[in-house]
Amino acid sequence: MSTNTQLEIHSIDCLTNPSLEEQSQCSTVLQDAYVDDRYVAKVCGNSADARRLFYETVIEGTTMDCELWVTRVKDESAAGGTTIASVACVSPPGKTPFSDSPNNNKEEMMERLTEKIPESVDRWIAKHLNPHYVCAGHFNEDSLFIHALATRPEYQRGGSATALLSRLGESAKQRGERLGLDTSNASAAKLFEKTGFRDIHSGALDFEDGGDEVRYRIMSNDSGWTASK
Repeated sequence: MSTNTQLEIHSIDCLTNPSLEEQSQCSTVLQDAYVDDRYVAKVCGNSADARRLFYETVIEGTTMDCELWVTRVKDESAAGGTTIASVACVSPPGKTPFSDSPNNNKEEMMERLTEKIPESVDRWIAKHLNPHYVCAGHFNEDSLFIHALATRPEYQRGGSATALLSRLGESAKQRGERLGLDTSNASAAKLFEKTGFRDIHSGALDFEDGGDEVRYRIMSNDSGWTASK
């Protein structure tokens, strides 16, 4: 399938009690879409096992007390004629896929992941990433926040992610919440800008991987928010 072909959207849903098969499909979407992502490389290193567990943990944590959204598209080659093309892991205010809540203890899940992650990651996050959240007024904790948005490579540039962002925007508006996200990917930022997102904070981010610094952006589609310059 051409990546430039406009896809036929079958449905956009927030999965409630997703099956193990649906969770596996969503994890695979993240893994395939983020194969070259520098943040994931920083957190997981070159370990394929660590990357697999990272994505599985993101999905598992999301299903506990956050929202797992998917775009299904029509594909005659897929079983049942539809398949999951795009995935979004979204947290309501005060929650994240990795944080505990009164009804969901994620300690065991996080221990499994921590065993696979280099010890240097916590230091890097504290030094380079957390200051951005502080500058943004911890917007990621106070809004309906997209922690991951991914599309399977064969369906990219077909409109499924744009449709999902639009639906998430509608959901946020209905609830009276701001919708936010973050990115260090310039191409992704262009997509977000086209769908109405604007910076509330941006700054340099050093991955300490020998590559160039990138522009790290925390964004919102709330037009009432004053964009940073």
